Amino acid sequence: RGKRGGDEASDEEEEAEEVAKKSEGKAAKADEDKADVAPRSGSAAPAAAGAKHPEYRVARVVSAEPMKKKKGSILVELDIGSEEKVVAMTTYQNVEEGQVVIVAPEGASVSGKEVKRQKVAGEWITGFVCGPMEMGWPGDASCCAVLDATHTIGDFAPAGASDGSPPSKAAADGESSGADEQEPHQEERPPAKKGGKAKVDDGSDEDDGRRNTRKGKRK
Repeated sequence: RGKRGGDEASDEEEEAEEVAKKSEGKAAKADEDKADVAPRSGSAAPAAAGAKHPEYRVARVVSAEPMKKKKGSILVELDIGSEEKVVAMTTYQNVEEGQVVIVAPEGASVSGKEVKRQKVAGEWITGFVCGPMEMGWPGDASCCAVLDATHTIGDFAPAGASDGSPPSKAAADGESSGADEQEPHQEERPPAKKGGKAKVDDGSDEDDGRRNTRKGKRK
């Protein structure tokens, strides 16, 4: 009986070890799956250098006009490398014709909501212009994300803020102000008086005083 009891105890310990190993294997696999998934919009997780967003596209602004029926909004027509243009409505006031921006086309997800074709203020909207907030990037949340000209129109957008995005206006202003501080200060000299020659003190006032003294003695 003692032997049987010992065998049963050892069997239970082996089973417990196998269950623990399986649990550890599942947890490790789950961690690997999470690491393979690219961060979605609004995520602050840093993206690997050269990583691309799975849904958003690089687009060129064809036109940007204020909307008459919706104050404060701009109607933007975008070229994403296809025959059909994408039309977006945005409140980003820095958007301009010719810029290279990031657009979420119809069917993409922005902040957990799907971009759907819909009519707004008499215009059919088929896309969404993205800013730092939608991309999970640092920067001014009141401005759209502007890329440099090295990006190909129609390609997937960069997932990281450092992949070809120009410096922000605040950073540029900081650099210019720093350059101004480094310039040596030059003292301003008063402008020369018109008329030309400067007055020279030749002691004539003393001579006049002596002459007046002599006249007084004679009197």
